[in-house]
Amino acid sequence: MKRSKLNAIINILSLVLFLISLISGLVLWQILPGGEGSVFRGGFGSRGRTFINITRDEWLDLHNYSSILFTFSVTIQCLLHWSWFKSIRKILGGES
Repeated sequence: MKRSKLNAIINILSLVLFLISLISGLVLWQILPGGEGSVFRGGFGSRGRTFINITRDEWLDLHNYSSILFTFSVTIQCLLHWSWFKSIRKILGGES
């Protein structure tokens, strides 16, 4: 596979995983907050609640797995651009 194609696939995958992590995090934070006695911002208790027919535990699993996979995709992206990272010193004037 060409490097540019692999890079594009990793970029798209990273974006999708980031959006899933962002949305699930916002749902957990604003709509289904956890903890004893936690209250939905509108005044409803979160125990046993669902959002779009997905339980809080399922949202939490989605958030955790997408965040871990996002971390791996960013790591792969950094490895694909390692030569650029090595050249930063030259770009910033640190090496002659």
